[in-house]
Amino acid sequence: MVRFFHQGEEILTNSDTAFVTILNGVLLDVMPAITASFSLAVLSQIPEERRRSGVLAELIEFGFAHSGYSFQEKVGLYCERYGHLVNVERVLKVYNFLRSSLTENTAPAVGMVSLLAHLRKRGIFTFVTSVVPQHDLQSQVASAAHGAFVPFLTEALGEQDGYKKLSGHLSLIKKRYPQVKRFYLLFDAPHEIRLGVEARSLFPVRVAGIVHPLQSEVVASLVEKRGAELLEPILPFHHRIVDELSLQGPEEQRLSLEREGAEAVIVHEGEGTSSLLLQDVDLYLSKNTRA
Repeated sequence: MVRFFHQGEEILTNSDTAFVTILNGVLLDVMPAITASFSLAVLSQIPEERRRSGVLAELIEFGFAHSGYSFQEKVGLYCERYGHLVNVERVLKVYNFLRSSLTENTAPAVGMVSLLAHLRKRGIFTFVTSVVPQHDLQSQVASAAHGAFVPFLTEALGEQDGYKKLSGHLSLIKKRYPQVKRFYLLFDAPHEIRLGVEARSLFPVRVAGIVHPLQSEVVASLVEKRGAELLEPILPFHHRIVDELSLQGPEEQRLSLEREGAEAVIVHEGEGTSSLLLQDVDLYLSKNTRA
């Protein structure tokens, strides 16, 4: 069993509530970099004669719309929809290279470390989950923001021993921590919110969403500047991708999470909203925790 420790000793818990979230997209605002990596990696393996005008913008928009899916699932869904045939192993190799470069030295999203610290002081169990293999997730959490999250996490749960996706992880938490009676879930993608809502039939769950507003200029810069630096021999860049992008605004992002069943959605816009997030989570937990 994998547990994280603080100053050599595991933090004591006195709660029946578990807080469950994800690393990429909530604790780290890295979806622009991850989506840029996905888009460029897939494009690099599409035959040149099929790289029609607008395909890169299409890939970026598709990547954001399918946040929460595994990389392999996302590639498969894209190729199925648009009729492309690519070597997934080669795409994955390019993706890992790009992602490593584009997410290097990413700082925690504002307020996320203090949120976890606050919850742990309250005795709340705290988890990050992912569809990636257990060892890979452990490495990601340990290296993310120089290990800033590690002292405040009970466990990181990836795919392991047949436990995968959200309902499997919640079952594993209840198995390892019988005192857990209810879950507070915080996700950023419609697919993840949907999985949380589905878990209501099995567990007492509250599903909340968080929005990190998308900025076309940020994504375009990652694709045009860094993409050109890393992939210029493979993919020459001759136009401004920002002119072709049509990304959701914060209100559209919020509504997309609410449509999937999120009971509360917080738009994260900096220091001010980080305190709001703490209040929102704490308010719910204070009503649903028997300390």
